[in-house]
Amino acid sequence: MTCPDIYLGPDRANAPPTPFWTNPAIIPPTTSLTEGLPYVIQVVARNHGTDDSPETHLELYWSDPTTGFMAVAARKIGEVNLVVPGGISIPPTDGQIAQNFSWTPDSTATGTNGGHVCLLARMENISAPSNPSCSQQFYGPDPTVDPLSAIRNVHVYAPPPPPPAPDGGGDGGGFKKFMAFAFAATNTLHGTAKTRLTVRHLNPEKDEKNLRWLAADPAIHRGLGGRCLKFAEPKTVLVGEGRERIIVPRRVWDARGKDKRLIEMSPDKYRLSHLGPLSTNYIEHLLAPRTKPEDAGKPMDVELLPGEMRHTMVLVEPAEKDGVAHVIEVEHTGPKGEPIGGLTLVFVPPCGWFERK
Repeated sequence: MTCPDIYLGPDRANAPPTPFWTNPAIIPPTTSLTEGLPYVIQVVARNHGTDDSPETHLELYWSDPTTGFMAVAARKIGEVNLVVPGGISIPPTDGQIAQNFSWTPDSTATGTNGGHVCLLARMENISAPSNPSCSQQFYGPDPTVDPLSAIRNVHVYAPPPPPPAPDGGGDGGGFKKFMAFAFAATNTLHGTAKTRLTVRHLNPEKDEKNLRWLAADPAIHRGLGGRCLKFAEPKTVLVGEGRERIIVPRRVWDARGKDKRLIEMSPDKYRLSHLGPLSTNYIEHLLAPRTKPEDAGKPMDVELLPGEMRHTMVLVEPAEKDGVAHVIEVEHTGPKGEPIGGLTLVFVPPCGWFERK
C-alpha cells in the first residue's frame, strides 16, 4: 500500500498541466454561460496512491476573466467533503471521484463579463491519513504550480456580427474588422510591481500538440467539433491597456492568511467593468489615455502593485475565410519569469465576417 497522493489534473505528472489554466479536472458543460440558466460543473479529484484519502475538503470558485486568480468567499460556487479512493497497482490506475457543483450565474457573474468566467477548484485533507507515516495534504498559496489546485480559463466567443449602420459606416471606429475580448491583468504576487504579459496566437503546425490538447477538452469539442471548424492563424493580433484599474486589499484575496479565514466581501466590490467579449464600438473609449493597441508579437510590460487589477484587451482580426477558429494564449509572469496566470481565448468569426466593409 502507498500513501494517499491526491491531485487535480489529467494525471499525476501533469498536475497542473501545461498551460496550467486549461486544467481538465474542471469540466463545465459549456464554455459560454448564460445568466439565469442552471449549470452543473464537474470537478474530478484523483488519487495516485493506493490508500484511500482521509476526509478531504473540495471547493469551487468563479471569477471574472483574469490572469491571477483571487479566491474570495462571495464567489464560492460550492464546497463538499469527500474521500478520494485509492488507485490499483495492476493495471496501474489512479483512483478518482467526480463531484458535481450546481451553479446558476446571476447578474453578479454576467453583468460585467457576459457570463464568461474563470474557475478555480482546490482541495485539502481535513485530517491526517490513518497511516502515521503518511503526510496530510494541503493546497498551496500558488495555484499555478499546486497539484491540489486547478484553474480553468477557456472562453469561446461566437457572437453574430452587428448589423451594418444605415449609412454604411461608423461601425467600430478603427477596429471594425476586429473581434475583441477584455480581461483583468491581476498581480497576485507579493512585493512586486513589474510583470509581463505575453499574448500569442497558436499556429496549427507549430502548436499542433497544444491545439490537440485543447480540442480534446469536452466543452471545446462540443463548441467547435459540431461545426467542423479548423484552427487557423488570424491576420492580426493586438493587445491594449484599458482605462480601469483597481487595487484589491490583500486581506480580501489572500485566503491563506495566518488564521486561514476567507474574508467576506460585496460581490460587486473590487471588480472591473467591460470584461469578456467586447463590441468594437467601445474600444477607443476603453483604452487608457494616450495609448493604442500594439502588435502582440512582443511581450507587454505591465507595472502592477500587489493585488492590482488592470483592464486589458486582446483584439483579433480574423483570417479572410469561413469555418475557422483562432486560438490566443495569454501568459502573465512576474519579474523573474514566475507564473501568475493566463487565459486561453478561442475566437470564432461568424460566417461572412470577412465580407464586412
